[in-house]
Amino acid sequence: MFVFPPRLRMSEGERNFLFAIFAVGALSALMSSVIVVRLSAYGPASFVSDPFALWTVVAGAAGGLLGFWSTYNRWFGFAGTPGLVRAAFGGLMISFIGTVAGGTLILPYYGTMFGPFQFVIALIETPTLGMLWVVMLICVHKLLEDWRNERDSIFSEKEPPV
Repeated sequence: MFVFPPRLRMSEGERNFLFAIFAVGALSALMSSVIVVRLSAYGPASFVSDPFALWTVVAGAAGGLLGFWSTYNRWFGFAGTPGLVRAAFGGLMISFIGTVAGGTLILPYYGTMFGPFQFVIALIETPTLGMLWVVMLICVHKLLEDWRNERDSIFSEKEPPV
């Protein structure tokens, strides 16, 4: 296990929150790269040497993180069946906000329009990628549920000592 320096010690809930951020950013970057490789005339080997590839990865990660940041507090991490329903809607919101933002950064105007469309097409054409996205969203929900429980326990009333 990685041990943080004394100033950066974090609780388990905070580590879960950071891991959720990392998971969304990494998978968003991967998915944007896959989508651009599918649309471009480049093969995967020449895509790596293209400067546009780095921008695609950064923009995809930024879009996914923007989607996560705008939805995590309202839609993810709540307990029970209502929490799962909220997380399902939050997953749709992350996907939509992230693809609009990432598509806009990659290719302004056209990326804004076609980003969400290409995301859905990529999920349909590559079911493994779609399952990976859904599993990642479920894991993010569970990680944020632990984070939320930890934060709620800080502010809950405790019984006075006897």
